[in-house]
Amino acid sequence: MRVVIGTALCLAVITGCATSSGPVPFGKDTYMISISENVSGAKGVSRAAKEANTHCASMGKEFIFRTTTQSGGGPGFGTLHTNLVYSCVFKDDPEYTRPNMGNLPNTNININR
Repeated sequence: MRVVIGTALCLAVITGCATSSGPVPFGKDTYMISISENVSGAKGVSRAAKEANTHCASMGKEFIFRTTTQSGGGPGFGTLHTNLVYSCVFKDDPEYTRPNMGNLPNTNININR
């Protein structure tokens, strides 16, 4: 019994524990998924996107990325919170096109003392 509990605890620490809000209506054909976990940010976005794709597919629709935000820390720095906003549309919807991800902002912050 101790081996089973120890193994489960080790797996939880290694893989990170995640909780999801599940799809929350956020407007016409638009939803939000919030994930909280103790792992890196890339995994939070990936988990949310997989869940969003599954949700859209269950309605016979396609996933469209809208926006994502993250707050909190990564491993050893507390819980990371990821919010993904997306829409589910039919294949023939004019909005269903390749995503325009654009460039990341290039901002320098100077602190003068």
